[in-house]
Amino acid sequence: YRTYWQTLQEFGVPYDPRHVEFLSGLELQPGMVAGFDAMRRLIAGGHVPTSIIVVNDFVAWGVMEQLKIAGLRVPQDVSVVGFDDLAI
Repeated sequence: YRTYWQTLQEFGVPYDPRHVEFLSGLELQPGMVAGFDAMRRLIAGGHVPTSIIVVNDFVAWGVMEQLKIAGLRVPQDVSVVGFDDLAI
């Protein structure tokens, strides 16, 4: 999150809280459901980004499932980046 802030500042992009979804602090290892729910909230709020960076590949998987349900295509409509190379 700190890097997100620093990059925004570096490129002169104003912070917009509508573009950030925090996962529950109770989830030590955020998974598919967390990504699915977070993307659902972004879509419901009318703030669908053109790209999204998530904490791990399981969360990315959940994000992509929600995007598919919403009729959005990855990567044509929304680019999704996860971390940890699970090869899924």
